[in-house]
Amino acid sequence: MYRLYLNTMSPYGAKSCAMIGYAGLPCEVKIQNIVSRFATIKRLTGKTMIPVLRRGEWAINDSSRIARFVQERTDRPLLPGDPALAPICWLLEDFADEWIALWMLASRWTHERDVEAMEEGVGKELTGGLPLVSSAVGRIAASGIQSLIKKGGAAEVNRAALERSRDRLLQALESLLETPPQYLFEAYPTMADFAFFGPLSQYASDPTGRDKMRMYPNVGEYLECMERMKLPHPSVSAHEAPSREVGALAPLFAEFLGTYWRVLLANHRAYSTPERPERTSVELLDGEAFSFRPSGYYVARLEFVLSQLDAAYAEREELFGGKGLEIEHALVQQVAKLTDYEAGRELLRGYAHIGKPAK
Repeated sequence: MYRLYLNTMSPYGAKSCAMIGYAGLPCEVKIQNIVSRFATIKRLTGKTMIPVLRRGEWAINDSSRIARFVQERTDRPLLPGDPALAPICWLLEDFADEWIALWMLASRWTHERDVEAMEEGVGKELTGGLPLVSSAVGRIAASGIQSLIKKGGAAEVNRAALERSRDRLLQALESLLETPPQYLFEAYPTMADFAFFGPLSQYASDPTGRDKMRMYPNVGEYLECMERMKLPHPSVSAHEAPSREVGALAPLFAEFLGTYWRVLLANHRAYSTPERPERTSVELLDGEAFSFRPSGYYVARLEFVLSQLDAAYAEREELFGGKGLEIEHALVQQVAKLTDYEAGRELLRGYAHIGKPAK
């Protein structure tokens, strides 16, 4: 029996909880508290980061690592039926983990009523609901979380940019889910679906997000289906529907290219300069500026994205087909920006299949 350590307010915990439930891995859920945070989680992994999947003295953290571990141990599919689409699925998984989660966290920690709800919830979970102590612990934990996420860009200065991205993404999803299949790629959920579920379900649980989500009933139904898959009593229903044409996903990739991808490129250029700036900014697709601190972490994310694009182009001459040629050309143009400076050109040399012209 495995154990999944999480807190109920984590998008990555929600993602892992639903994915493991769907996969059928024998697993019980343990809600993190102050004792387990250090006596178990940090002892086994060296970090206090959750979720953590444990079996005896073995443990792994990070929801994407957990996802790949679970994928190897289930008979249920977690990637699209067409193997050539697996890299595209992983791209959307990364987009959700890094960008959708960012605007969810920004909303949660910049709206007063959401902050108050989080302080109360975090305090109760960490202390087991001890009176007086839980509220103090909640305030301290909330302050630390706010400081941490600001470094990643979830700050007041980026609020307008993130809210516009949120609105575009939710509308694109609402339109996509108007027609079958029930999930992004197939009649069953994939890694991308679970990654979307994490931050979107958390956003829908916050006071501000709950009000906003009433505008998107298809997205709400999508989240409810995935909510039922969560541990400890997952309910998985079988559906029949054809696979979604990959071109239909072009609006999601337009948002990916116009936001997260631009941040990754700007980060790489800034991080690669000898006089690395303390902060940099980039213009997103709607003209809004996004300000952030250059980091090696974002360099690693760019390398991952390029590896998935390279794998996708190794299998397909076109990612999206005829209806997605506009997005295809935009993607090639964005990749070409790496050729504008030496560090970018050096990076691209490791990815031989990217940038083949779409026919």
